[in-house]
Amino acid sequence: MAAAPAASACASSPGGTSATSTSPPSRPRSATPRTSSTWSCRSRARRTGRPRTRPHWTPDAPRLVDATVSLLPRTGTTPIDSVASYFGLRTVGVDGGTFLLNGHSYDVRSVLNQGYWPDSHIAAPSRGALRREVELIKELGFNAARNHQKIEDPRFLYWADRLGILVWGEAPGAYAFSPRAVQRLMREWMDAVERDASHPSIVTWVPANESWGVQHISTDPAQQAYARSLADVTRAIDPTRPVISNDGWEHTNSDIVTIHDYEGAGDALARTYADDAARTALFTHFGPSDRWVLVGGAQDLGQPVMLTEFGGVNYQPGAQREDGWGYTSATDGDDWVTRITALYDAIRASLVPGRLLLHAADRHHAGDERPAQRRPLPEGPDRADPSRGHRSLAGRPALREQQWSGPVDGPDHRCSP
Repeated sequence: MAAAPAASACASSPGGTSATSTSPPSRPRSATPRTSSTWSCRSRARRTGRPRTRPHWTPDAPRLVDATVSLLPRTGTTPIDSVASYFGLRTVGVDGGTFLLNGHSYDVRSVLNQGYWPDSHIAAPSRGALRREVELIKELGFNAARNHQKIEDPRFLYWADRLGILVWGEAPGAYAFSPRAVQRLMREWMDAVERDASHPSIVTWVPANESWGVQHISTDPAQQAYARSLADVTRAIDPTRPVISNDGWEHTNSDIVTIHDYEGAGDALARTYADDAARTALFTHFGPSDRWVLVGGAQDLGQPVMLTEFGGVNYQPGAQREDGWGYTSATDGDDWVTRITALYDAIRASLVPGRLLLHAADRHHAGDERPAQRRPLPEGPDRADPSRGHRSLAGRPALREQQWSGPVDGPDHRCSP
């Protein structure tokens, strides 16, 4: 379904009634069936002389446009077949060291959603649980979810579209680097991007995380080339969203420089991201977890910097679970609040364009608090100078916008609210 024309035709008439559009007049008779499409816009616009509010999709106002495409016979109006779906109008991009939504800077407050379900492990126990997961994220005050190391269930993305949260689409990492792993992940990731590209909730692509599957990326030109290729093929399929070449560290080709920093002391975290000098030091010395932030010839081009994982403070009221885990641990509820508050205060102090954007991806598990399964740091000569590599990223234009987005077929019409 080619939904893009709705961008110009989707203006509600006064009072909120829907505007409709049909295909141009049919050509002279032929044996080819005709197609007809209609769409209704859920936003309101009043003719008051002021600029009309555009029907943009945002987490606070997840406006969607319902669309139906029908196949008509040569004569008559009874459809031979029809398909119904929806799409959202919004732009997303980065520019001036800032993440942009609909042309304006936007603060991302996200959970790192690992999706471990107590009753069913990594698969949701029901459709309703997927909707409730989105509702819980919003109720907790977040506006985004980085769905970690998995290709997300389309029904979760449906509710993210409908209820309004931003989603970072991420690929599961391979266990090790090999020609077979390269071929399989590249093919599967391309299929995933193509499948999910029409969801307005998805605003960023993450084909790799923490150098999983490219453990020696800081020194291995082949792994650097692979990471760059993954990011570039993602842009080739979908040039409308920012792409993160390797979330957390060792970036080769990223539109946003994302960092994982589980420093437990707020004052130390504040010093790491305090000012422009701190940013320079971050990009030219070992960063958090003793990893380079940029490798393979990558440069600081003024990209937004996002802290995409932090926190991880363990607190278990009452009985202590054997599988309880955290990067740091709180002794009681008051201590937990003190620790978390110090971390957030440190981040807020750095919330200026070009320095640090809040992507508060503390760990969140679906309906539970299970520990993350993290692989050990790779062994080998990975602490060498990251400047050894291939081409520079200098000169790549800022990524600015996406005109429209929405599922072509809809994941499951039975999910309709």
